[in-house]
Amino acid sequence: MRTLHGYVSDYARSLNPYEVYVGLNPIKKLLLKILGVVKLETLYVKTPVGTEGTASIYLVKCPRCGQLYIDYPHGYTKFLQCPKCKTRIHL
Repeated sequence: MRTLHGYVSDYARSLNPYEVYVGLNPIKKLLLKILGVVKLETLYVKTPVGTEGTASIYLVKCPRCGQLYIDYPHGYTKFLQCPKCKTRIHL
């Protein structure tokens, strides 16, 4: 597990979903096509304010608008949200 010093949101925004998709192995590409969600990695995060914990990063294809995006679970209910149409996918 990699350690990230910073914020998960900044890391997720720094990744290009199309470049990540090209680098996926064939099984993960198939899972993304079937399920619409594939887990990319789990990070151990240390934020500048002292919070520590793990976070998972996902590549998602929105079932509503088809947008390909990278996100991490939000909130208590652990949802992923499309940046284009705001559709939520609950994990």
